[in-house]
Amino acid sequence: ALLEFTRFFVAGEYSIALVSEPYVDSTNLVKSIPGVQIFQFPNASSDRIKACIFVKEGIPCFSALGFTQYSSPNLSVVQLKIRATPLFIVSAYVEPDADNLSTIERLDVFLTGIGDSRCVVGGDFNGWHPIWGSERANARGSALTDLAHGHDFFFCNTGVTPTFETITHGRHRTSIIDITMASASTVDWIENWTVNLEACPISQHNAVVFDIHARCDRHYGGNNAHSTFRYKSHKANWVKFKIELHTLMTNTDLLDIPLSSLDEYGLESFVDRIIEIIHAACTESMPAKGSGGRYRPPWWTDALESRKAEVIGLHRQLHAARHRSPQLQDEIDRLSHETQTKRTLYAQELRDASTANFREFCNRQSKENVWSLTNRLLKETAPRRPPITLKL
Repeated sequence: ALLEFTRFFVAGEYSIALVSEPYVDSTNLVKSIPGVQIFQFPNASSDRIKACIFVKEGIPCFSALGFTQYSSPNLSVVQLKIRATPLFIVSAYVEPDADNLSTIERLDVFLTGIGDSRCVVGGDFNGWHPIWGSERANARGSALTDLAHGHDFFFCNTGVTPTFETITHGRHRTSIIDITMASASTVDWIENWTVNLEACPISQHNAVVFDIHARCDRHYGGNNAHSTFRYKSHKANWVKFKIELHTLMTNTDLLDIPLSSLDEYGLESFVDRIIEIIHAACTESMPAKGSGGRYRPPWWTDALESRKAEVIGLHRQLHAARHRSPQLQDEIDRLSHETQTKRTLYAQELRDASTANFREFCNRQSKENVWSLTNRLLKETAPRRPPITLKL
């Protein structure tokens, strides 16, 4: 799952990723990724890393420092400087049954320590509360809301799309346990908060995507080459865009749907369809911006890409069924089982392709060149370095 998410992150127009429960190696750390700085904080007990932050390297007007004082294997604290404006970013993970590393308590200490500083916190808290879309609250959710209110933080989750899906006792179960919250001084910086169903179809968790629109106080005269815009609108054929948009809209029933009759599920589905039509019109009428980076393993094939698209398609059908009628549990369960089966098959094919590629690589090596290649790789590969830290 981490490999698939890494491809999505590196190839997309994303700067930062807050990661929960990543795949780790035998040292309980996340392996290095080309072009990505990983902020992870092991402890003396060598507990497994369950929360970390990915930051792309080479982003203009942007720097990142890790804070060891507040961090742990389950809590990664990083201070960004965006055009000299400081912003804390926190990735957190709390186990479902017990807060084994006292992460919420440690987060409370951190928020007390930074006072009114700008801050965004995101992670898998395994907590439920109606504030962020759950049907009911549990003790973890209540503790998190108390923490947020005590430090003047606001929850950024919107909509009712689940962030976690699984099958238990033959039934499709969903929940919203991945939470984003921001300080009062920062909450208006958070825009376009959405749940992305395509980022990592292998995982039971759906990715959360949002923009941080930093409104910096200081004047900065340089050019910001990093943009979240997907299309080159200055090269758009606006006449063609208008025609495409009109054609796509008239070929649907969207214009005939009275918005006042839609519930929250129907309204969210309506907006999703509008966005898809706009994207389709843009694709036909203007060039897309380059991704800026690629992370494609040598063993990746068109068959794997097709399998991934198949899993994503089933995942979307499942959510569409839930939006149409949550009462059709049998249909929802059928799609959930089919999605789970395809997801398991896709994960197995990923592992098989990776293993076969490595086996082929080993078979190509002779006694004469295997050690020369290994020594060259060791010489040219930069050693894993801990993140730059600021100890207070």
